[in-house]
Amino acid sequence: MQFFKNTTFTWIQLGLFKVSIFFVGLALGAVYWDWVLPYVDALLLVAVPAALYVVYVWFFQHR
Repeated sequence: MQFFKNTTFTWIQLGLFKVSIFFVGLALGAVYWDWVLPYVDALLLVAVPAALYVVYVWFFQHR
Protein backbone atom coordinates (compact mmCIF):
# COMPACT_ATOMS: atom_id res chain seq x y z
CA MET A 1 0.00 0.00 0.00
CA GLN A 2 1.37 3.37 -0.99
CA PHE A 3 0.46 6.04 1.56
CA PHE A 4 2.13 9.02 -0.09
CA LYS A 5 0.68 9.21 -3.57
CA ASN A 6 -0.33 12.08 -5.80
CA THR A 7 -3.94 12.95 -5.17
CA THR A 8 -5.95 15.86 -6.49
CA PHE A 9 -8.83 17.21 -4.44
CA THR A 10 -11.52 19.63 -5.54
CA TRP A 11 -12.07 22.80 -3.55
CA ILE A 12 -15.29 21.33 -2.12
CA GLN A 13 -13.45 18.26 -0.85
CA LEU A 14 -10.75 20.41 0.74
CA GLY A 15 -13.43 22.60 2.26
CA LEU A 16 -15.04 19.54 3.84
CA PHE A 17 -11.66 18.42 5.11
CA LYS A 18 -11.00 21.81 6.70
CA VAL A 19 -14.45 21.85 8.29
CA SER A 20 -13.92 18.37 9.71
CA ILE A 21 -10.49 19.28 11.11
CA PHE A 22 -11.93 22.45 12.63
CA PHE A 23 -14.77 20.62 14.37
CA VAL A 24 -12.55 17.79 15.59
CA GLY A 25 -10.18 20.39 16.99
CA LEU A 26 -13.01 22.09 18.80
CA ALA A 27 -14.33 18.81 20.13
CA LEU A 28 -11.01 17.38 21.36
CA GLY A 29 -8.80 20.34 22.11
CA ALA A 30 -11.04 23.01 23.52
CA VAL A 31 -9.79 24.70 26.61
CA TYR A 32 -13.27 25.54 27.87
CA TRP A 33 -14.93 22.12 28.13
CA ASP A 34 -17.77 23.61 30.14
CA TRP A 35 -18.85 25.58 27.09
CA VAL A 36 -18.05 22.95 24.43
CA LEU A 37 -19.32 19.83 26.19
CA PRO A 38 -23.01 20.36 25.34
CA TYR A 39 -22.10 20.66 21.64
CA VAL A 40 -19.67 17.73 21.29
CA ASP A 41 -22.28 15.43 19.75
CA ALA A 42 -23.24 18.01 17.12
CA LEU A 43 -19.60 18.80 16.35
CA LEU A 44 -18.74 15.14 15.86
CA LEU A 45 -21.90 14.63 13.80
CA VAL A 46 -20.47 17.11 11.29
CA ALA A 47 -16.79 16.18 11.58
CA VAL A 48 -16.87 12.39 11.31
CA PRO A 49 -18.88 12.07 8.05
CA ALA A 50 -16.85 14.84 6.41
CA ALA A 51 -13.57 13.19 7.41
CA LEU A 52 -14.77 9.77 6.30
CA TYR A 53 -15.76 11.19 2.92
CA VAL A 54 -12.32 12.71 2.41
CA VAL A 55 -10.62 9.45 3.39
CA TYR A 56 -12.89 7.54 1.00
CA VAL A 57 -12.03 9.88 -1.88
CA TRP A 58 -8.33 9.71 -1.02
CA PHE A 59 -8.19 5.91 -1.09
CA PHE A 60 -10.55 5.18 -3.98
CA GLN A 61 -10.03 8.10 -6.37
CA HIS A 62 -7.32 6.34 -8.40
CA ARG A 63 -9.14 3.09 -9.10
